[in-house]
Amino acid sequence: MAKLSLYEAVRLGLSERAIMALSEAEELDIESGAERVVESPTWLVIIPHTFEAMVKYGRGTHWDPAHPTQGQRYFDMYTRDGGKFMIFINKATQKKYLGHTKENIITDENDSRVTPEALQGIPYELLRELDSDEE
Repeated sequence: MAKLSLYEAVRLGLSERAIMALSEAEELDIESGAERVVESPTWLVIIPHTFEAMVKYGRGTHWDPAHPTQGQRYFDMYTRDGGKFMIFINKATQKKYLGHTKENIITDENDSRVTPEALQGIPYELLRELDSDEE
């Protein structure tokens, strides 16, 4: 059986609860849209290239671009000009942080700004990329 894309689920009018249930049951095809740029014992850093990947890795947060039914427009708006999101997951605490290469901000799960010190142990090159307007 083919998996349903998140786009198709939203287009079909499935509720947020139904979409989350499908995602948890791994019936949505969302793996292919993400790139793991760092995987260490402490950190996992993901670049979501698709809205579906953003929803998967942003689950449990209050990030607008990760909202399963209303986040597509935010994701498109922030990635339209080549900007990239970076999702930082602390494996020890399971805390998630979101960075954006063009906006030069890092937020926690509640969408509150944090300083780069919150990401202690992340390779410096990745944090510099967040401070860069070049892409």
